[in-house]
Amino acid sequence: MIPAHMSNLYSWRALAYTDEHARPVHAAMLALEGEEGPALVTKTGEQSNLWIAAMIDAGFALVTTTNTADIARAAPTVPAVAARIDLTADHGAVLHGTFPDATWTVRVHRATNPHDPDTFALRRLITNTGRVLLLAGTGLGINEHTWDISTLTDAALVGTPTAGWITAHTR
Repeated sequence: MIPAHMSNLYSWRALAYTDEHARPVHAAMLALEGEEGPALVTKTGEQSNLWIAAMIDAGFALVTTTNTADIARAAPTVPAVAARIDLTADHGAVLHGTFPDATWTVRVHRATNPHDPDTFALRRLITNTGRVLLLAGTGLGINEHTWDISTLTDAALVGTPTAGWITAHTR
């Protein structure tokens, strides 16, 4: 997946959509993109560019739409042994993954202003629901400051993003 030393871009968003029964759902989404070409690092230390295949094998699904509500409705629940996110006391997070041949960790640094209402709202959403929609891929064009994912349309056409619901824990 993404090696711990690889820099990454991420964007948190609050989602509001209706489920398959037309009930309102509020959730948190984390979009993640490696600044460099993401590589799977096997347990033997070998790097391989099989990121998308590894994500799908772990239970994520390819993103075929650019509508975040549709992505949220269609995304599968990923087993906690494959991927999970832990919220830290300093308002950051640590994303963990364990695939059959690889392990990975991504540290999501705390917000610049931990007193920001959006940060607290997202944290409350995650605490209440116990899950996060993880959207990961290349070419997303993430802007960490505006929460913008400007090129999701282009990335979805190329078939690089994957999505899945992952278990969230607070520390």
